[in-house]
Amino acid sequence: MRRDLEKANAVLREKIGNEMHVIAFPYGVFSPSLLRICKDLDMRVSFTVLSGINRPGGSTDTA
Repeated sequence: MRRDLEKANAVLREKIGNEMHVIAFPYGVFSPSLLRICKDLDMRVSFTVLSGINRPGGSTDTA
């Protein structure tokens, strides 16, 4: 996962000058280990398709 994310960031930086480290989790699927990798790679923003607000720690508010 780490290599894939590093490569994706490098390609986006090289091809379009993107310096934003953002990730969208397909189908809302992620794991604690993936969140740690994202943090290590300075990916501060993540998106899911889960209902509610994406909050620190992965919890959501479905109000």
